[in-house]
Amino acid sequence: MSYLLRHLWLIALALISVLLYLFNGSADTLALLLSEQSELAWQLVMELRVPRLLLAITAGACLACSGLLLQTLTGNHLADPGILGINQGAAIAVLCSVMFLPEQMLVGQALAGAAGSLFTLTVIGWLSQRLSPVALILCGIGLSALLSALLNLLMLSAETHQIGQVLTWLSGSLSGAYQEKALWLLVMALPVLILSVLLTLHLKPMLLDQHTATALGLESSTRLYCLLAAGVLSALAVTAVGALAFIGLLAPHLARFSGEKTPAALLLPTLLWGCILCVLADLIARTLFAPIQLPFGLIIAITGVPVFIFLLLKKPPAAKVLS
Repeated sequence: MSYLLRHLWLIALALISVLLYLFNGSADTLALLLSEQSELAWQLVMELRVPRLLLAITAGACLACSGLLLQTLTGNHLADPGILGINQGAAIAVLCSVMFLPEQMLVGQALAGAAGSLFTLTVIGWLSQRLSPVALILCGIGLSALLSALLNLLMLSAETHQIGQVLTWLSGSLSGAYQEKALWLLVMALPVLILSVLLTLHLKPMLLDQHTATALGLESSTRLYCLLAAGVLSALAVTAVGALAFIGLLAPHLARFSGEKTPAALLLPTLLWGCILCVLADLIARTLFAPIQLPFGLIIAITGVPVFIFLLLKKPPAAKVLS
């Protein structure tokens, strides 16, 4: 109970973000709810905003959890699905699926994205055994740049009518949210998120170094399952909303300001911050220049860099401490 009380303010912030999201937008929903058009307003909320909100929350939780797992496993707080190229690997696979198998269902696209992210993770896993955490991040940045170049090359061969849609998707967009898509992402992501919760209970030894963690009984299979979970969560988010940057990086950093140290204790605030960041970013994206709606990935990217620099300067509590 004390654990939940410590994070009660963050839970309240998440609820406030949800309420703002549902009842603010290009249309003044609260005014409509109090008028004779209340039925129309509820239809607007339930059919348009609730699916979009569910998609934002689930994608944010997936990327935040993926970032926490990667940062714990690599021992580097700069690890992130976008920086290490995992998002780009998933995006290439999903784009190939959309271009060459346009009739394929979302499940097929998600499987393609999972294959792309897991391939990238295999390369990262191989490199992590031979490089220091800092060198691994540098290699990840290079791998991310290479995959981004391949992604641009693929787009050159795309049909003209597909380019605009692909660019919007790659920037991170919820404009195509609908109920079935939101429920699909939730159903696919929920088992992996539950598995991640169970895995974090065994990751406390990783707060030291890998050799000590092995000596303390951390099995290599646990590391493998964590990598698989991180890759699948990233692939699901990329398939649903595009290749978002910074969520997996910022959410664990913000969570560390709560004073928690172990991966299991950090998971709840990390998930909450991931959801809050996505919800607020999309709220800004659809209201800032209403009725024009921006891809919310652009808002995350624009605000993510200064926020990340600020967090680095503030120096959150070190994770490499066993309590």
